[in-house]
Amino acid sequence: RIQILFEKMAKKSKVNARLKKKEAKPKPLNPFEIRHKKSKQRVVGVKERTIGGVPGISRSRAIEKRKETLGVEYKKRMKKNKFVDERFGAHDTNLTPEEKMLKR
Repeated sequence: RIQILFEKMAKKSKVNARLKKKEAKPKPLNPFEIRHKKSKQRVVGVKERTIGGVPGISRSRAIEKRKETLGVEYKKRMKKNKFVDERFGAHDTNLTPEEKMLKR
């Protein structure tokens, strides 16, 4: 029984070690998702930059950033922190309560 328990424990630790290794590895980029630039003419002394960027990843980052910044503002746009009386004559001190009722 003791040997069986030790074997099970060892297996779990090996599985956990494998999972950690998988998480640590960066995901390889798909070559079809990378935008390549082709220079029109070569210039002496200037390093060529052939890889232009990763549009899919850049787009997803931009969307996430918008959700964090503009999304919060969009959700709060119709909410107010205090009650404001916007009825006719509410702030007019010259009117009596009966005149205010008639205006409304």
